[in-house]
Amino acid sequence: MITYTTNYNLGKQEDHADKFDMDVITDNADKIDAALTENADDIAENKAALVEIIDGGPKNVLDFSEIGTNNSHGSTFTSGGVTWTLNSDFTVTATRTESSATDSSCNLRIDTGSLYVDGYCTGEYVLSGCPEGGGEDTYSLRALRGDDYRVTDTGEGIVLPDKDASTDIYINMLFDKEFDGTITFKPMICSKAVWDISHTYQPYRPNYQALYDMVKAIQPAT
Repeated sequence: MITYTTNYNLGKQEDHADKFDMDVITDNADKIDAALTENADDIAENKAALVEIIDGGPKNVLDFSEIGTNNSHGSTFTSGGVTWTLNSDFTVTATRTESSATDSSCNLRIDTGSLYVDGYCTGEYVLSGCPEGGGEDTYSLRALRGDDYRVTDTGEGIVLPDKDASTDIYINMLFDKEFDGTITFKPMICSKAVWDISHTYQPYRPNYQALYDMVKAIQPAT
């Protein structure tokens, strides 16, 4: 026969002394803070370098050469009492020159006609460039195709969702008939990955392969 015996020490507790050394804890905390600060500096340095590379490269994919509509286009354009001017850095300045009963609308164009951005309407690119303060009663920058596709930037940048069956999507700048003053649009489409690192406007630049092809094309035949 096996007998089990249990001993209970009721009413008696063993006091445990504080085993923590506060000097060690404080020293470790200081080391952790120093390491975090050092890493933060490294991260900031690396991000600054990355921003410089991105902003100096082929960031903006919007390659256009004029502004206006099919009926009137060039480096300047007038519509609804607003004069639009294409600047040397490919920003577009709009100035109210007279009152109007209608909104003023202006498209980005290329020499051969309309500029379409279907290939960037995939959910992976961001449209930006509307000045701060945009909205229904002021001004906006839009990617449009009738009522089928309508994406509006009012100053914060906006992702271009998948176009589905829409085609011939173009970039349009709108100046409200009630708004008075001068504003400058900075039209840009860049990838979401790039946008997450830097929101700074950059004009279109060809990518490195395109630059290589250009140089190669102008070299004399050997």
